[in-house]
Amino acid sequence: MSRYVKKEVRDIVDKESSFKCSWCGVNLFERHHLKEYALGGENTADNLILLCPTCHTEAHNGGIDNVELLNRKKELNGKIDKSAGNISVSGTPTFIAGGTRYEGGIERILVHKDLDYLKIECINNYLLVSLKLYDAEGKLVFWMSKNRWWVENDKIFDFKFNKNSLLVKSDEINSILKINVEEDIVRLQCQMYVNNTLVNFDENEINIGQSIIRIGKHIGDKNTIAITIN
Repeated sequence: MSRYVKKEVRDIVDKESSFKCSWCGVNLFERHHLKEYALGGENTADNLILLCPTCHTEAHNGGIDNVELLNRKKELNGKIDKSAGNISVSGTPTFIAGGTRYEGGIERILVHKDLDYLKIECINNYLLVSLKLYDAEGKLVFWMSKNRWWVENDKIFDFKFNKNSLLVKSDEINSILKINVEEDIVRLQCQMYVNNTLVNFDENEINIGQSIIRIGKHIGDKNTIAITIN
């Protein structure tokens, strides 16, 4: 089977994503097979979706779940929005979360079954935020990967991003992520659903369901886990 995609198929796939990456909205794209070409995936409009090179690589590496891509494909309407921003630090940041102070930085903030719901990497004096927000029924409604993001319905979100702070908030899905940086001290406030359970933490404590706990695990230098939920 040839890899050639017919023009009429390309036109359908390109227009439904508004000629942008269907996941993060970057004005640069490649065509991704939802069912892999090597596994018999066909060059049809139903099996193709536009992704930028970065998201394309993440999809093949499992960073973007194929089920979520299939759901995204069903919802495409020719309107793709994207934004980007950077939070700057001058040195190695200190994170404060859940009653623990992490001198020398932290990377994996909130983890469930080895899936990162919140991850913040410090690269070249910038904080790169990765975040997954689900509603109470377990549907992904907001996705961010290294400061690139996609939102299902931006009307239900308050969103602010600048060099010292990030705010992602939705009263409708009962979720918030607030990051403030002052003199390389990173203070975190977060509320989100993890496995259909509401998790809430700030710099002082963690609430999981009806429990109040403090968790801090240091595993090596770059794989520190602040909050792990079994």
